[in-house]
Amino acid sequence: MSCAWAQKGAPRSAWLPKNVDSVYKGTAYVPFDVATLDGRHINNANCKGKVVFLDFWFEGCSGCRGDFDKLNTLYDSLKNDPSYVFLSVTFDAPETIPGFLKQYNLRYPVATTTEPTVREMNYHQGFPSKAIIDKEGKIAYIGMQYFPKPEDVPAIMRRLKNK
Repeated sequence: MSCAWAQKGAPRSAWLPKNVDSVYKGTAYVPFDVATLDGRHINNANCKGKVVFLDFWFEGCSGCRGDFDKLNTLYDSLKNDPSYVFLSVTFDAPETIPGFLKQYNLRYPVATTTEPTVREMNYHQGFPSKAIIDKEGKIAYIGMQYFPKPEDVPAIMRRLKNK
C-alpha cells in the first residue's frame, strides 16, 4: 500500500491538509475508542479537558517513517504534562508492531485498530496524517503531513492548553 495521493491517483496537491483543515476546524471530533499496545483505552471521554495530538500511519508508508524522529521529539516535550494526550494510531496488525517500534525507536504510545476506523479518525486523509484536538473535543487541526510546521506544534499545543 502506498501513500494516499498515489493510492487515490490524485496529485499530491489535491490532498493538502489546508483543504480538510478549513472544512473541519472547530467541529467536534468523531467519536473514537482505541486500545494502545499496553491495553489502555483512549477515547473522547477520557480525553475531555486535554489537548490531544494524533498521528496516523502504517508500516508500509515511507512518509510515515520519515516523521518518527520528529514525533519522538514532540512526544518527549509533552509526555510529562497530564494536560496532553499523544497517540499514534495504525491499522497494522498488533503482533507486527513491537518489532517495528523497536526498529524505529518509537517512544510514544501506539494504538492499533481497523483500517476503516483509522480512516474515519483521520477524516479519510492519506498517510501520514495528523490531528490536534482541543480541550473541548473540537478539531484545531487535521490534515496530511505537518501543517503547521512540526517545530510550531508545541507552541500550538501550549496555546490550546492555556485557552
